Amino acid sequence: MITSLCSNDDDTAIAVLRDITDKITSKIIRSTISHAKTVSEICGENQLPLSSTYKSIRDLTTKGIMHIEKISMDNRGKKMTYYKCKMKSLEVKFNEHGLFLQFGKD
Repeated sequence: MITSLCSNDDDTAIAVLRDITDKITSKIIRSTISHAKTVSEICGENQLPLSSTYKSIRDLTTKGIMHIEKISMDNRGKKMTYYKCKMKSLEVKFNEHGLFLQFGKD
């Protein structure tokens, strides 16, 4: 599925680009494109701080870029939340009419 995002004043498109090109956020996105992972898995694989990872995942989930794929309990009864990126690809077009983002989605 392809979703396009455009804005007459480009503010929305620029804000989305800024968000997903942040160092921590881009590592989270790349880490969860293929498989859903827990925050602990994402942090461990990418050497990311736990608090920054939680904040970025919360923001990405709120913006619809990530979603909770499943919630399960481990053998100690601890809740395990698995996050997955909805975005599979991103194409950026910039011309005299503005900035356009086209997302390939799950």
